Amino acid sequence: MENDWRWPVGTRTQTNSQIAKDRNRFIVGLARQGFSRQRALAAWKMLTEQPTATTHTVDDNALLDYEKAARVLLVSKGTLENWVSSGVYGVPFLKIGGRVRFRRSSLERWLQSRERSSDRQLVSAATASPEVTKCL
Repeated sequence: MENDWRWPVGTRTQTNSQIAKDRNRFIVGLARQGFSRQRALAAWKMLTEQPTATTHTVDDNALLDYEKAARVLLVSKGTLENWVSSGVYGVPFLKIGGRVRFRRSSLERWLQSRERSSDRQLVSAATASPEVTKCL
């Protein structure tokens, strides 16, 4: 009976095999859009996570450790540690008592500031390079 676990989705229920098929379709769809398998799995988990009685409201000023901050950014804990130690992407963090902490609101603002569109990238490339300006 353990394999016959059912998860309610709207008014119908799904078996484990149906959920696995949906998950695989979702991951393949994101892979076609250029997402890594790890990021696609993290997105799937976020979308299918069932709220529980212990679920708390999101506090924007809450201090997060590496693991929770990495989940917010959809990267691994090791990747986030590398970004912070190298300073390569300018991830905002606090150092409290020798420990690194992150504010959720700061991480979300940082993500928004890194958002790019193809038009914006083209404009910034054209202004940075005189050769590209000649071609335009």
